[in-house]
Amino acid sequence: MGKDLEVPREVWEACHQALLASPKHLQGLLEKKGLTLETVKRYQLGLSLDKLRVTMPVWKDEKVVNLRQHALFKKLDNKLISYQPGYGRVRLYPEDQLQHPRLLLCEGELKALLAIQLGFPAVSTTGGAMSWPEEATRQLVGKEVGVFYDRDTAGELGAKRLIPKLVKAAKVKMARLPEMRGKDLTDWVLNEGATSEDLAQVVAGAKVPEELASLDPEAV
Repeated sequence: MGKDLEVPREVWEACHQALLASPKHLQGLLEKKGLTLETVKRYQLGLSLDKLRVTMPVWKDEKVVNLRQHALFKKLDNKLISYQPGYGRVRLYPEDQLQHPRLLLCEGELKALLAIQLGFPAVSTTGGAMSWPEEATRQLVGKEVGVFYDRDTAGELGAKRLIPKLVKAAKVKMARLPEMRGKDLTDWVLNEGATSEDLAQVVAGAKVPEELASLDPEAV
């Protein structure tokens, strides 16, 4: 495994300042993703130079090793891209949450930030529901992990493939969203007004289905 490349500080800092300086884009992010200004500043979210994407610095060992870019302000073919070729290694994000013994594993970086904002330590991979690096399994050894993927085909399939890989490393449960208008945590918060208390109930009700817990990890 090669040495991690580093995104120049002036690049991601300029993106962050560009977002803070653009009320239109900042308000669009807050309204579409349910985030607060405090969360934006804490995780140094930014605005890409073309003003089409939200940028997310990915930290590893006190340096930014990728600048994930989420197409939020215009529909683009590539919804999520990395900073440049060579920076796209799949990781758990955000790194600061790995200090917690209990974590929600969300499907998407911005949804992980929303869960954190609601008071629940959370991470996401930087590669989508179907991507899972072995390094992530090692990082979760001994932790309690609630898999909290979207209520759609990709989310259900991703969870079914993931849980058997984690059960020998961590205490894993499935946290399921209730029936609602939409498919994910963001929809639940924005469309249904879900609160920290609502999410606490979902977390408390998380469990590992027997048919998943009994699967052979080598078979998936």
